[in-house]
Amino acid sequence: MKLFGKLKGIADEDLDRRIDETLTFVNLMSDKKNKVANFSGGMKRRLSLAIAAIGSPKIILLDEPTTGLDPKVRGQVWRLIEKLKEGKSIILTTHSMEEADVLADRICVIVKGKLKCIGSSFYLKRMYGEGHRILINLKKR
Repeated sequence: MKLFGKLKGIADEDLDRRIDETLTFVNLMSDKKNKVANFSGGMKRRLSLAIAAIGSPKIILLDEPTTGLDPKVRGQVWRLIEKLKEGKSIILTTHSMEEADVLADRICVIVKGKLKCIGSSFYLKRMYGEGHRILINLKKR
């Protein structure tokens, strides 16, 4: 955390306080002295959020922030991202429409590198429907 704080321009006299605030935010303060190698997957994801958040950047990029997490930990990370986005712009990539629905104000769907649609979750559901559509043609004998 010190390395990333210094890279983001936090003054030496403020660094320890900002690290403590950020670790408290992601609920890792009690693990401050532990080795990251011993962290669970969820703890590592929360640490990644802490690293992204330290220095209060205006824009945060998150790539698949909850991939591989169990539902309980995924929900914790979602709540942290919701808190984190106040006063910031977060650009998040995900394959999970559920995650996009929960976290995003606007959703872009990109297929093979091309933008296919953009809008709110409500707009996309209204335009493209919810769930799956199955068309079955039967021939009469």
